[in-house]
Amino acid sequence: MEARASEAILARNVEELYALLGIAPQFCVQTVPRKEGEEEEEEEPEEEGDGAEPQAPGKPAKPSSVAPRVLAPA
Repeated sequence: MEARASEAILARNVEELYALLGIAPQFCVQTVPRKEGEEEEEEEPEEEGDGAEPQAPGKPAKPSSVAPRVLAPA
């Protein structure tokens, strides 16, 4: 019974958080495919000597086929 009460409190807190943020929880982020004519921006790897931080090993590169977009609140 305590688990159900805890789950209800957590669910209510999550709903209140989304209300405060003004976003719909299931539609926060949407990926949009690139248009056929759109050019891909490729970043040149910078040399380590000029103060640039190298990419962390094991960190996946961003996919070039989709671009994340945050939607306005509904």
